[in-house]
Amino acid sequence: MLAYLALHPHTPQSRQRLAFLLWPDSSETQARSNLRKELSYLRKAVPQSNEWLLADTKTVHWGSEVPLAVDVSQFDMAVRAADQEGDRPTRQRYLEQAIALYREDFLPDFENDWVVSERERLRHDLGRALDGVIALLEKQGKWAAAIAHAQHLLRLDNLNEAAYCTLMRLYGSSGDRASALQLYHQCMTLLRDELGIEPSTATRRMYEQLLMDDTPSFHSNELPHREDVHPVVLPRHVEVVQSPLVGRETEWMQIQTWAKSCLQRAHGKTPQEPTLLILQGEPGIGKTRQLEEISRLTQEKQGK
Repeated sequence: MLAYLALHPHTPQSRQRLAFLLWPDSSETQARSNLRKELSYLRKAVPQSNEWLLADTKTVHWGSEVPLAVDVSQFDMAVRAADQEGDRPTRQRYLEQAIALYREDFLPDFENDWVVSERERLRHDLGRALDGVIALLEKQGKWAAAIAHAQHLLRLDNLNEAAYCTLMRLYGSSGDRASALQLYHQCMTLLRDELGIEPSTATRRMYEQLLMDDTPSFHSNELPHREDVHPVVLPRHVEVVQSPLVGRETEWMQIQTWAKSCLQRAHGKTPQEPTLLILQGEPGIGKTRQLEEISRLTQEKQGK
């Protein structure tokens, strides 16, 4: 409750909304009763709370005159400032400030819906900040600092293939070809074990160049980036290939069933009813790559 109110210090929150957010599985009566008990407990445990937490019969909010410093708000301000800044050194300073403010995930011990949603938003913005500062450092040839941030990006999401590409590129550009080659094998193993897919063409191409060239030169615009998302269109005439994805068998079967259904409708074997497949999830967990894989497999089948 305190965290939510601190994130919205200038907006009075209705008791009904707070009760629903904090106890979504309870009845309205029980949730509002829980809220009253929490407020009463807080006032007894922290008597000073009466000075900065204001409540009436309908709303609860922070006192407008009470000084308040919230790291999430400071992080958001730094990210927004970087997005709006055209001067590269100033933009880099804002990005590094945002990254430094992000010490750990938002309320990691809580799984309320609003907490999970806020946590995912902040992780996404941290990823954007890391991508941005890496690009700026790379242009300056500051490989060690860029590599450190790229390692941070990979720790944020170890299934983000674009992060592997970025770190491989930086290792290669800095002359550390051995680390770049080792990282490719880590990426390949993880994608196979967790998603049941192979690295993308761009990632394999980079690996091949590293194998052949002792001093490779890579350009960031040649490789997939975190925000570069392109729709994958299946060929018109396809046959669904039964190739299971390790660790993602359920999702893979659903995609194949959808594709087969679309094919049957296209050939007039079933009624022409609207159909839509939506893949949802955090950036980097393999949504686009699963569609790429079924597209590649069906194209190979078509060419036989």
